Amino acid sequence: IRYLCFILYMYDSMVKYVIILLVIFLIKCTSYDTRNPIELVSPINLGKVKGGVVKEFTVKCKNNSHKDIRLKEVHMSCNCIQQIKSNSNVVYAHDSTLFHFLFNPDGIGYVERRLSFYFDTSDEPYIFKITAYISRNI
Repeated sequence: IRYLCFILYMYDSMVKYVIILLVIFLIKCTSYDTRNPIELVSPINLGKVKGGVVKEFTVKCKNNSHKDIRLKEVHMSCNCIQQIKSNSNVVYAHDSTLFHFLFNPDGIGYVERRLSFYFDTSDEPYIFKITAYISRNI
């Protein structure tokens, strides 16, 4: 009987430990990163740009999540911006990728343009702002 009581006591203790470990495991597995998974690093001010002179710029995209994220498409607010073909549209987990663009300014004065980045994580775009002052003479 003493042996049986010991076995029941040990069994009861083991069940408690297993339940505790299971709860800890489930909490860890269901927790998620509350930060925004995508970070488009700071808007770009191209400064003074001569009208008709093409200028290249780069957008740095940081993935704060634990999963790889794929860029589906980029919408430009005007025809004056063109995306340069990229080697990869994947932003790996906890890594950064650079996306390259060309800006062919038209008009004169202060301009503000937007790029809308669509990733496979959301239907909502991530908006990136570009500003410049277009002049005839630099």
